[in-house]
Amino acid sequence: MLSLVRSQRASLERLRAAIRWARGLVVLTGAPGQGKSTVVQALEVATSYSPLRLEGEVVTDRHDTVLRLIAMVGLRPESDDFAMLTRLQTKQSTGTDQGIPEIIVEDAHCLTDEMLEFFGELAGGVFGRPWSVLLVGEQSVLSRLMAIGVLPSAVQLPPWDLSDLREALARASSPKADNRSDLSVLLHRFGEMPKRLIRAALEERDPLVFGEGDPTQVEGENHAMASPPAHRYFFIIGGLLLALLIAYLWWGSQTPEVPPTPVAIPITPKS
Repeated sequence: MLSLVRSQRASLERLRAAIRWARGLVVLTGAPGQGKSTVVQALEVATSYSPLRLEGEVVTDRHDTVLRLIAMVGLRPESDDFAMLTRLQTKQSTGTDQGIPEIIVEDAHCLTDEMLEFFGELAGGVFGRPWSVLLVGEQSVLSRLMAIGVLPSAVQLPPWDLSDLREALARASSPKADNRSDLSVLLHRFGEMPKRLIRAALEERDPLVFGEGDPTQVEGENHAMASPPAHRYFFIIGGLLLALLIAYLWWGSQTPEVPPTPVAIPITPKS
């Protein structure tokens, strides 16, 4: 697991506080690859509590979710979802007071609206006491929850700043990378992709050459590359003239020939 930088540690503390005080549905959002799973792992690593973990990509419906949850603690399935959830709550220990949720759902943006509503009902106490549920996903999951009338507590991972990047580079023992003059450019481009950001900062190559530098400079270089050399204009003009000539000849071949006008030749009478 990657060590957390300053902004991630701040997000972790906000997440713990939201779980501890909201005691319901909490959503952690961020761009793909921004480090959401890293923050969630850090949330669990310093505690003896083990949240029940689900993958949003494989959860299909409510009954399937309940069966998956009770299987994690070794309970036998029953026909009634409410009864299974009640038994599960009596068996599963909770670490909400320490900021640890009871259920964590990764890739929550893959859930259907019905499943998002189900986790909202769990957190709202529809099935016994309120559950502490953490949904981890992209920003879209938050707007979808609000659209169906579920109002969670939300924590959003911010893009990395210069302090975050310098801290990560210091751990990599790369003073040369830390002294690069284009760090702000790399942050602007890869601030929401920490792994890609660190890799770009550690590379020896100039990011401007590969389209990763100052957008204005890159745009100028792209424009220069797109402008053809002067000698290419002769080929372009010649090609256009040749195309016009071929079109003219083709058009001429399609025009019907007009028969010649007969000429009357007077016949001189013999003398």
